[in-house]
Amino acid sequence: MASCNSPKNRGYTYFGVLFAVALIGLSLAGAAAIWKVLQQREKERELLFIGQQYIDAVASYYHAAPGGAKKYPRSMADLLRDPRYPNIKRHLRKPWRDPLTGSSQWGIVLTKQGGIAGIYSQAEGAPLKQAGFGALDTLLAGKPSYRDWRFIYIAAADDTPKETPDNQDAENNADDSADLEALDNSSDEAGEEETGEELLPQND
Repeated sequence: MASCNSPKNRGYTYFGVLFAVALIGLSLAGAAAIWKVLQQREKERELLFIGQQYIDAVASYYHAAPGGAKKYPRSMADLLRDPRYPNIKRHLRKPWRDPLTGSSQWGIVLTKQGGIAGIYSQAEGAPLKQAGFGALDTLLAGKPSYRDWRFIYIAAADDTPKETPDNQDAENNADDSADLEALDNSSDEAGEEETGEELLPQND
């Protein structure tokens, strides 16, 4: 009868341990890969949310023109405090960080007149999500890079009825005299109205 401590049995035990270790390693690697994908999907969801905040902010600024031609903001700071109004009027409550890079620096999409139409992430890599973006489908679907996810407001493509600035933010503009002053100041901004038409996706 073979001894339990025979070289042959010890060899079986050794290979059994190696096999178990290999299985554990594969399981951990698989779990790490799944966790990485889940993290990336979560960051993509956060980026989509933040991108929509900037789209809404640019649209709010554009349609809140107190007089004269409607234009896009000239700086990101204009979204945090609209310089066209003497009272504090915000279209964006705070500057957001890019969840993919952790940076507060965004790529900026400009109109041909130099207005800010929106933002994009400067992160490297390809998005996991490729479809199902709803209203943003034409801007985001099927893009090979996060840099191609352009969160932009295109006035030429927006047929949604907008409220007047007075109805849009009654609390921030309760002082009628201040609104009249803003109207007077903005009358100097005469010129061609920006529509962002050149930013419309081109059909191949």
